[in-house]
Amino acid sequence: MDHRRHPFAMLLILLIICGSLKNVHGALPPEVRRELSDLKKEVSEVSSLIRKKQVDEARAILEKVETRLTELMIDEDERDRNFTGLRSALEKARESIPVSFESEIAPIIKASCVQCHGEQQSAANLRLDTYNNMGRGGRSGPLLIPRRPQNSLILARLTTDDAMARMPRGREKLKDTEIGVIARWIEQGAQFDGEDQDAMIGDSLVEKKPPIKVVMADGSETVSFTKDVAPWMINICLNCHSGVNPRSGYSIETFEKLLTDGDTGSTVVPGDSRKSYIVDLVLRQDPLKMPAGQAQLKRSQAVALEKWIDEGAHFDGTDPKAPLRSLVPTDAELEAQRLAAMSSEEFSKRRETQAKDTWKRVSGSDEGKTVTTTNLLVHGNAEETRLLEIANWGEAQIKTLTEKYKLPAGEVPWRGRLIVYVGKDRFDYEEFNTVLMDRRTPREVSGHAQVTANFETAYVAMHDVGDEVTARDLNAQQLL
Repeated sequence: MDHRRHPFAMLLILLIICGSLKNVHGALPPEVRRELSDLKKEVSEVSSLIRKKQVDEARAILEKVETRLTELMIDEDERDRNFTGLRSALEKARESIPVSFESEIAPIIKASCVQCHGEQQSAANLRLDTYNNMGRGGRSGPLLIPRRPQNSLILARLTTDDAMARMPRGREKLKDTEIGVIARWIEQGAQFDGEDQDAMIGDSLVEKKPPIKVVMADGSETVSFTKDVAPWMINICLNCHSGVNPRSGYSIETFEKLLTDGDTGSTVVPGDSRKSYIVDLVLRQDPLKMPAGQAQLKRSQAVALEKWIDEGAHFDGTDPKAPLRSLVPTDAELEAQRLAAMSSEEFSKRRETQAKDTWKRVSGSDEGKTVTTTNLLVHGNAEETRLLEIANWGEAQIKTLTEKYKLPAGEVPWRGRLIVYVGKDRFDYEEFNTVLMDRRTPREVSGHAQVTANFETAYVAMHDVGDEVTARDLNAQQLL
């Protein structure tokens, strides 16, 4: 046959030869086809394992098959029905694996949603910080409908093209794989596989630290935590190392938290200050790094901390779980303790000094006069006989009241007596208000009283308006 005269026949022959060569090159070796078949049989066991609640074993099979399939490195032109059948079986088996709320859903929700939908801030009245809170929904209704992902609000919010409506707001859209996992979880019934439906999202994945061992002080210590360490910690450190996001993950809100490790490791190692990172920060590093952005601690304070740790970091408070701030009395509490410790005689002398000092602040050079009775200390610039008369009126009124309202045995109306400041002129009373109370005095007001709970302050201040009674005004006795 003349090849030049039959070009079409030659072309056809070449195509047949090339196709045959391609088929020879793309065919999988028999042993590979057998292995793919065996792998597919292994995958078929997954559904049975899932029914038996052996999910970890099912996952292990899928991981093994996936790994082996990757190792075979089958080219695209070799991927025949054996390969595609195995791949399809793998996808179907993977879809049947139950999605874990604790290990798969909770991390996504915690990282992307809880900041705006948690205890501190619950946008749209929706909280996503626990499984139960997720089930309660928010202002827009239920968050999800089990087994109906296409009708679940959460997926609509995660997938919408409207950037203003899409969640998480102001952040990148979730990855398709993350959205897919959430959708599959809902389709499977949105089941919970943790231990406590009211536990904070993701808590189960946080490495549990060993329980804190608090050693109580036995009196042998030379450094007191509550007196020598806690006061400056509260004033200097607590602001940064407290709240939901304490600096470096280290909180000192309670004594127990103070003994836990922060992000940098062993912050306080009882009995060994050399291994305690907190001592490095405040005493040994050059330059010192803590407290950040503030005046440095006094060296004596840092040394006290070091000594306290070396002595075992003992606790001389009452409750290691209580807020650290409650361990250190405020100035007001210290004053209350000081007053409570005073004897009756000491308290009376304090009241006398208080009356004279206060009157001097108001009247300047006029020291005034004092008359004392059983329950009253009357001080002012009226005549002494007038002050005594006012004191007697007061005692009579006290007698009437205490007969009507019985006091517990041994108690008196006021510790150290009640001060009665008496100004003979209107100006005296107005000046009292201006200087001590920083306020103007309404014309119709001629007296007032102030008594604190611990009797630190206990007085009546009045203008001696005289003894006449008018239709509009009280006299001095009635005013008292």
